Amino acid sequence: MKNVMIILLSTLISLSAYSNNPIEAPSKKVVAKSGLTLRMFAGMNSPAIKVIPFGENVTVLESLEENASTVDWVKGTWVLVAHDGDTGYVFDGFLSNLDIPEYEFELNQFELDFIYPLEAYAEYRFVSSELPDTLNKKDRKKVTIKFEDNSKLIKTSTDDYYKVELILSDARIMDAYHLLQNMIPNKRDLKKFNDNSLFITDDKGEVERIKVKLNNPIRIDKMQSGQIKIGILTSESGCKL
Repeated sequence: MKNVMIILLSTLISLSAYSNNPIEAPSKKVVAKSGLTLRMFAGMNSPAIKVIPFGENVTVLESLEENASTVDWVKGTWVLVAHDGDTGYVFDGFLSNLDIPEYEFELNQFELDFIYPLEAYAEYRFVSSELPDTLNKKDRKKVTIKFEDNSKLIKTSTDDYYKVELILSDARIMDAYHLLQNMIPNKRDLKKFNDNSLFITDDKGEVERIKVKLNNPIRIDKMQSGQIKIGILTSESGCKL
């Protein structure tokens, strides 16, 4: 009972701090297709308050960094959030800063070809900070678009291939993976995408690279800078990621 009272007091203090400084509390989106369970306390065995639907925004009030864990390759911590008048804890591995793709031009429409949906998503969702930088060199054209949040989109075309790279400045590697998952409009293609995904970990057991073996292969990398890079390449012979 004493522990319960301590947790409730901590929750009230966090809510009070949020009410005094509402601008400082970040908002994130639920990226789990089946929704995300809001719990009374931090932990999978805690009583459920409700399920927050996919795509909903939650306000993050407090993060419990010491409770980091991994669920199905997804690393996260328990965070105290507010949603539609309710307050509780969720596993933040299924929360993201990235917008949810929702328009037809952002969704995969043909045999898990993500190259054009990703390009369209980036150009629609991010705000460019300057005019595109175009480099023409022999048989290769490279266009770089820089965005206000320091993300950037790089498009490279040659006679043999077309490649799109989206470098994200404020995302985790599984945020990028979930973004691509949420571009898939049907369960059959989602299963194929998941079945063809390979997760590569570092010496600490954390995911540092993801490869998705499709006709147009996908590679997601955690860069030394801390940014996340999604690379997609057309499936011409001799092209590798």
